[in-house]
Amino acid sequence: MTTTEQLDETSIDKLDQLALNLVGIVHGDGEQREVTTLTRSLTREQLIGLAISCAAMVDPGKSVDQLLEWLDPTANHYIDGNRYTDSQIRDAHAAFAGGDRRDKIVRIEKAYQKLIRSSAMKARR
Repeated sequence: MTTTEQLDETSIDKLDQLALNLVGIVHGDGEQREVTTLTRSLTREQLIGLAISCAAMVDPGKSVDQLLEWLDPTANHYIDGNRYTDSQIRDAHAAFAGGDRRDKIVRIEKAYQKLIRSSAMKARR
């Protein structure tokens, strides 16, 4: 039987902060090497704690479909909880390029740019 490391309150707080950093990497412009750097020195128990911290951030009231949409919102074109078709996104992108800076257009444009960067990163791998 193996012994398990007990995590104290300070360790748990640090893991919660690491979980926030991990979410930022995954949902930002991060790359695999940043995840590796973040987790490299963690013990098995700390990695489990990190997984628990990340899981605690998920809304348990959401359906599995909603959670999967949140996991990869660009796959289904969900922006701020609203679903957009490819045509609507292209129209918003064109409107932004034409100078339209309404909040909705800016939000869609930001999601569009993130999608483009994500696609470019995947193509380079």
